[in-house]
Amino acid sequence: DLGGTSVCNQGVSSLSMCTTLQSLSLSGSRDISDSGVCPAVEGLPDLISLNVSGCKVSDRLLLALAQTCTGLENLNISYCPVAVTDVGLTAIATAACSVSLASLNIAGQYLVTSRGFMTLATGCFRLDTINLSNCEQVDDNAVQMLGTSARGLLYCSLRQCSLVSDSGLQLFAPGVGKLLSLDLSGCALLSDGGLMAVAQYCGQLVSFSVGWCRRLTDYGIAAIAAGCTGLRTLKIECCPRVGDGALGAVGDALTCLTGLKIFSCPVSSQGLEELWPIAPKLLHLNLGGCSRVSDQAFANLLGVCVSLVSLNLRECDVGDLVLSIAARNCTNLRSLNVRQCGWLTDAGILAMTKAATSLVSLNVRMCEGISDAALQSLQKHCRLKVMDSTNLYD
Repeated sequence: DLGGTSVCNQGVSSLSMCTTLQSLSLSGSRDISDSGVCPAVEGLPDLISLNVSGCKVSDRLLLALAQTCTGLENLNISYCPVAVTDVGLTAIATAACSVSLASLNIAGQYLVTSRGFMTLATGCFRLDTINLSNCEQVDDNAVQMLGTSARGLLYCSLRQCSLVSDSGLQLFAPGVGKLLSLDLSGCALLSDGGLMAVAQYCGQLVSFSVGWCRRLTDYGIAAIAAGCTGLRTLKIECCPRVGDGALGAVGDALTCLTGLKIFSCPVSSQGLEELWPIAPKLLHLNLGGCSRVSDQAFANLLGVCVSLVSLNLRECDVGDLVLSIAARNCTNLRSLNVRQCGWLTDAGILAMTKAATSLVSLNVRMCEGISDAALQSLQKHCRLKVMDSTNLYD
């Protein structure tokens, strides 16, 4: 693993002499380009895994991989400044390694067209993991082909694929019944119809994310809750029509849930009560931006969240009562984010000081009621490794 190091192209190219090398990571090495990686892989026929995320590589590298690395199983070419095109993906999809390729991350590859994605899906039919986040040209046709060809798919991210609609999901979902994780955050065209298709065909999901979908309502989330009862992680962000009805469905059906994010959605204090049945098992809870929920309602919920490890209430109307309840009941809490919670004072922080000895991460940015004295007390009694109090009074 040479990720994030200061190695240069000359050093990387010399790796071609390590002919038995099977795994190579150069992630984040932004000075590395085709000039270094291509000569290296040309001498590494046994390479199984390659991560060049963030490197300056292009189609030239994919062509070299297609010719040399016939047993390639894992490839990460995400967010490379010199984007790849259909030419490179077609080379991979039609090479011998297409049969062995199981995991592919091409997030941020904005030049690849729908035709390129369709060719990839057809050729690399044994994929079990694919990340297409921020691939601007992924559309319904590409998603349909992926569902038709890669029937063994387990993990799929379509985050910020803004051209994907309900029609695409309705054609995608029937072919991926083994899917365990699906991220649809930022697929703004989606509505309840798309989620109903996922719920109908993808009942084995353990992780599901959706966000920034103005058309999505409680009915879509209720369908997911009813159809995917084994979910352990559910994330819903910035969906203005998802509210208390969704919380009711989640509280009733998702008894295995350990991670819940309902960020900046119009849920109310009454709706939060619907989560009480599943609250004791929750390890991670993010209700940031839910400004319609009262201080007392948050406190009541935290009174039964006895297993929490991380809690995010940023930009909520919470005060010292909430922190005192969290300190008393959430004894395993390691991470707390109360950024921009203007009602908090030193009293709340001091309550955490006395009880939350396991806390290692705290964000109190823009909490104007907290003074230096409270922070000093917290640092003295807790084993903090990360604390953000930037612009505390700005």
